[in-house]
Amino acid sequence: SHSNNKRVSLVYTCHRDGSQLLDKIGYNLLNLLHNQAN
Repeated sequence: SHSNNKRVSLVYTCHRDGSQLLDKIGYNLLNLLHNQAN
């Protein structure tokens, strides 16, 4: 039904945003480690 579709898209959006956030955190951590190694 319609309300179910809305919930699914909300979950998908949260998952996508969460993944981007994790990517950003991982990228920053890699930069930190790299800078400390130099």
